[in-house]
Amino acid sequence: MPRYLDSKALQEREKRRMINQKRLYDKRHDVHSLPELQQGDGVRIIDQRVEGKVLHKSQEPRSYWVQTPQGKNSQKWIKMFEKVAKYNKWDETQSLANVVFYLEGTAAQWFDNNEDIIISWTQFKKNFCEVFGQK
Repeated sequence: MPRYLDSKALQEREKRRMINQKRLYDKRHDVHSLPELQQGDGVRIIDQRVEGKVLHKSQEPRSYWVQTPQGKNSQKWIKMFEKVAKYNKWDETQSLANVVFYLEGTAAQWFDNNEDIIISWTQFKKNFCEVFGQK
């Protein structure tokens, strides 16, 4: 007769295996915890080879909004949002109406404070890049 597995025991065993696997990975790769970054902290964005300052923590884990002299992060964010808009087949009016749902932290507050004067998608992009790093 077949033997039934104890699902709780199996889950506990799998949990212990995963904890041990993480411990070994961290040891092998010399992983260690770092303190949280604070607003104004200087950072280096390795893939862009640029220095920046932390604006605020993002809602995503281990992520931050960073202001750079070149404004690459604001430009990168605009490009990402425009891909979302294209996928959703939004025109410029719809993009402007929906952008509020994609902004967070300082950017969301900035938009909330300026929403009445931003009347086009082009104007939004220009103002956004001016405020968040575009020179």
